[in-house]
Amino acid sequence: MIKKVYKPSMTVGQVYAKAYGTAALPAPVGNVLELGLEHTEDVQRQDDMTQLGGGTHAEVRRVTEVKVKLKLADLNVVNLARATLATAAGIEAGDVTDEAFTVTALGVLLPLLHISPTAVVVKKGATSAAATPVAMEGNYQVTEAGVVLLDGAPGITVTDKLWVSYSHGAYAAIEALTTKAPELQFLFAGLNEADSGKPVVVDIWRASQGVTKALSLINKGFGALEIEGTVLQDPTKVGAGISKYYRTRLSSSPPRHTGRPLHTRRRAARCIPGTHHHPIDPWPPITRLNLPSASRMTGLARLPPTLTGWKTLPAAWPPRQGLQVQAWRSWTAQRVMPPVS
Repeated sequence: MIKKVYKPSMTVGQVYAKAYGTAALPAPVGNVLELGLEHTEDVQRQDDMTQLGGGTHAEVRRVTEVKVKLKLADLNVVNLARATLATAAGIEAGDVTDEAFTVTALGVLLPLLHISPTAVVVKKGATSAAATPVAMEGNYQVTEAGVVLLDGAPGITVTDKLWVSYSHGAYAAIEALTTKAPELQFLFAGLNEADSGKPVVVDIWRASQGVTKALSLINKGFGALEIEGTVLQDPTKVGAGISKYYRTRLSSSPPRHTGRPLHTRRRAARCIPGTHHHPIDPWPPITRLNLPSASRMTGLARLPPTLTGWKTLPAAWPPRQGLQVQAWRSWTAQRVMPPVS
């Protein structure tokens, strides 16, 4: 099982999450800046009283808590709702007619029921039926949150009754502190940059997620959600040597997508060490590809989606960067090269 002692670690990767105990499949949570597990121990020691000098006669250690900590860079709807113990609702696009306000002062905001209003029309009058339009210039301006009444607006006075009609797009409404802390199942699909990118996969079977420590609204840098939770026992995990809390799997094989140059013959594909990874690369770069179907290949991020059939690679193609191709697919690379054995 233990292949080698030397195994430094510096991991990156994708974090997936799903509601615990559901049939849903784990979904990516986005860019995670930090992810870690912290253990708390209760240590009981018995003093050695049999001789001078003291010491420890016996010791018992028990883990009392395992915490999971995350720092989320993507403040999407799901992450924000989970991190603020919120319920989220999708609001459909629509139109609002004659939303009513009474002017108490100028230089203030009329907060509309919906955000990002467009095609705004402001009227004033005792009733909506009798109201007449107010010119926008010099009287008000439209913001993402509503309508701001300008100081010294000539067409609006205190105590006026205003009626605002507008359209709005679809958006999400996240109501904080309206539900209990979620229980989630996490999966970390990592790659160890310090060990040739070998995979590291960690399953956290069941964890509560607490509220974010802070929700920064105005700041000079990027915002993030710092959250932590407790790893809980998963009673569905049974059997000798099976953890009810979390599992780590370390691969001794390189990752499937290495980014090294690829050298092929028909109905075969293999990776040869590249110059940017190894000092020796006897193979010249690929110049033309015959691709029966772009969908049959993996790692196509560097290929134009329309590149099919015999094509000369564009100048932007990095000559020393290759593709990972499923070995059983049929395609041909044409170039000046020694035969592949």
